[in-house]
Parts: sequence; structure tokens; C-alpha cells
Amino acid sequence: MCLAIYVASDRPLREIAFEKAQPALHTAAPAKFADAKIRKWLTGRNLLEIRSDEGCACKFIDDDPDPASHQAAQTALADLTEYLHDAGGGLELLACWLGDEKKEPRSLSLRIADIPTAPLHQSWDQPLLIRLDP
Repeated sequence: MCLAIYVASDRPLREIAFEKAQPALHTAAPAKFADAKIRKWLTGRNLLEIRSDEGCACKFIDDDPDPASHQAAQTALADLTEYLHDAGGGLELLACWLGDEKKEPRSLSLRIADIPTAPLHQSWDQPLLIRLDP
């Protein structure tokens, strides 16, 4: 089971293709099975899934005490924060485990700068709907 992070905005969102030779943060259209479920929670017209270099969003959870894993998560979170900052304000995120898109999320309001310390690990119990301010 993997973590998924979806971002929605009324403004166009920058698409970033996955590069197998140099894996990094990338975006993708949500899977068809999840799209309608996600749109129940996110109001922005434009919707993308944000993935780390591993192909999912699990790397954005910084809960491993191993120093190398911690540093990798911090780097991934910095990349995510930069992407969201570049996208501007008025963003919504849905963080959930794949298959949990239909579950009622818990709502939070955060600043984009707070993403590195956001409680993404808490989405295990209940999806998180995060409204982001610049």
C-alpha cells in the first residue's frame, strides 16, 4: 500500500514527466478509478498526483530513524515544498493511502512552508485534506 498526494488548483499546475534515467519528483494524472472519489474532496479544476522519485508519495513521510532515510525524506519534502510554492496559493492537497480516496478526510490549513513538518503520516488512519496558504 502506498501514499498518494493529490494537488488541486484553479490555476494550471505544472506537469513534470517521470525520467527513468534520473528519477525525481514528478506528476501524473490521477488514476481513473480514483478521479471521481478525489474530486468529491478537492474543488480545484486542475488536478494532479504528486510522486517522489520512488513513483509514489511514501518518501514524503519522514518517520524513519535511519539518518540516510531521514535525509532522503527531507530532500523529497524540500522538492515538494518548492513545487507547491511555484504553483502559488489557493492549493488543496489530499493525502491518503491508495484505496482510501473515498474516506472522509480530516481538514487542515497550513502554509506551504509548513509542508516539511505536515503530519502526512497521520493519513494512515484518515485521509488529510490540506488547504495551503502561500
